[in-house]
Amino acid sequence: MKTDQIYQKLKNDMVTGILPAGTKLPVEEKLALDFGCARKTLRAALSKLEKEGRLERLRAHGTFVRQPQLTPEQKVLSILIPYPEFISKNLLSSSSVNYFFRIWGGAALAAMQKGWRLQTIPFSKTNDPADIDYESLECLQEDSRLLICSAWYQNAFPLFVQRKVRAGFILEKIEPDAPVAKYLDQWIYTYTDIASMKRNLIHYLYETLHCRRAVCLALDLDYPIISMAKPYRQACKEVGMFYAEKRLVGDPSDYARQTAEFRKEMNADVILIQTGSYPLPPDGMTYHEYFQLPDHVQIVSENEESAYHFNDYHIIGGNPFECGYVTTEKLLDDIYVPQKFEVNGNWKKPE
Repeated sequence: MKTDQIYQKLKNDMVTGILPAGTKLPVEEKLALDFGCARKTLRAALSKLEKEGRLERLRAHGTFVRQPQLTPEQKVLSILIPYPEFISKNLLSSSSVNYFFRIWGGAALAAMQKGWRLQTIPFSKTNDPADIDYESLECLQEDSRLLICSAWYQNAFPLFVQRKVRAGFILEKIEPDAPVAKYLDQWIYTYTDIASMKRNLIHYLYETLHCRRAVCLALDLDYPIISMAKPYRQACKEVGMFYAEKRLVGDPSDYARQTAEFRKEMNADVILIQTGSYPLPPDGMTYHEYFQLPDHVQIVSENEESAYHFNDYHIIGGNPFECGYVTTEKLLDDIYVPQKFEVNGNWKKPE
């Protein structure tokens, strides 16, 4: 093996914890034999690692792995955002922005406790996931720490893997055959099993509240990354509940009319709102009043933002603050160990 290959192999073993700090390396003769190289070649690789602060040679004791100390300038956790004006223009729905801000709040707390700072990196100048701003991503190199909060950025995932970026990925529990699934064994992946919550909620509505007819309204009924409406379909089939779905179209201000008409047409007693960008009712009005619904109709939403204003429907969602905190805490550990974490979600019932 060549010097660079030996260097990279030993460094990867140190970064991933195979050779944790404090490990004593075998003597040079054995290492050279293991790598199938000359001792001169091996020494060049070891010397390079020593200059980086990853190895320490102690006379009469041997060579030991050590954790290099990062400078304050190097302690930066990067967070991807879609485009430069994402935060100031606030073009996403209030619920989506609220979701990301809570993830970042958890990440900021964990980073502060470990002495790290945050920076945001715009992914695209045009808010188009296919139009990647590679110049903006240039700072993400080997051992950089990166927090990814959406599969929207998946076009750059091969680049992050190639550069050996240390990434933390936060999303709902994804489908096993989703395009991004192949990357998760190499990263820290934190998820909430929203699909199971949806199935449990349908069983509750059917068995406890005796609901019998459900309609689902969404912007995207099927999405290749996460389950979306699929768990609702499956659960309704399991319990024998009527189920119909409709894709919302046009201006968001017209969603309420589409919802009310479809609910009436299907004679449904359950409305499943499958989008976080659903507009909130006007001040002082509940969702039942907004949709002109009978009191017995149950509403289920994933718009957690409205939980602060209304109490007449069910809300299911993740725990973004905890997801941000847990992921960042592990991402900033000295030893980077790809792993999966499940964070419990929230289910708020009508009061």
